[in-house]
Amino acid sequence: MLIAGIILLLNLALLPALDRRRYSPNRVKCAANLRAIGFACIMYANADRQGRYPDTFKTLMVTEGITPEVFCCPTSDDQPAKSADQLSAGGHLSYIYLEGGLTKKLAGEGHSGFEGDSSFVIAFEPLKNHHGGGMNVVFADGRVQWLEAEQGKKLQAVAQSAGGKLVRWNGTAATVAATQP
Repeated sequence: MLIAGIILLLNLALLPALDRRRYSPNRVKCAANLRAIGFACIMYANADRQGRYPDTFKTLMVTEGITPEVFCCPTSDDQPAKSADQLSAGGHLSYIYLEGGLTKKLAGEGHSGFEGDSSFVIAFEPLKNHHGGGMNVVFADGRVQWLEAEQGKKLQAVAQSAGGKLVRWNGTAATVAATQP
């Protein structure tokens, strides 16, 4: 009985570590999804005459040929869309797109890539995707960063109150930026 109790206690102590390890590959896959979305946004802006980022994920899927699976976080219950029209429907989209008028000019793209302000947030995921432990965020230069839960809550609150304006993340806090002139 004593040995069974010790084994049970060891199992309970080890479960959180095993659980974290199980979700790590999903976090990496999720970051890869957002990186693909970020680079597709940049390619779209490069092809656009005014250098605008796409208005919606639907536009991005149609014009840049991204597969529906990319729009679903592997830790969410979302299922890939069967068409671009389904991306706005519930259960087919894991990421929140901030399409508030971002352009290459605002993002500070120079001749050799992004040399200016790459702090603009393109998209992020709700905290629920990774069981409340944090979120992946993709920025105007295509870079993806993991934010711990407390930082994610700050970003999510500012993004929800932005009212269609651009959002910046400076590494510790989110701010609402001016819309495109």
